[in-house]
Amino acid sequence: MKSLRCPNRECPMAGVGNIIRHGFYQTSSGKRRRYLCRSCGKTFCANTGTMPGPGLCRMKYERRVKPLIIKGFFSLMAGCHPA
Repeated sequence: MKSLRCPNRECPMAGVGNIIRHGFYQTSSGKRRRYLCRSCGKTFCANTGTMPGPGLCRMKYERRVKPLIIKGFFSLMAGCHPA
């Protein structure tokens, strides 16, 4: 298990050495492991407090923009008349 620290800033032991596995939770890309700090009781995942990768930003952008592009394309096609 990789070295994890408790993300709770008020944790009395700063979570060092007191982290245990605490089950899983479901995401759209599969299961993610949850951890529990035995000092303060906070649960978290391994990437809590980290920046999202470029893949996540790209997916959010595509979900928002692609439907607009498709809608614009079909509205243009409906307005065009063959000569």
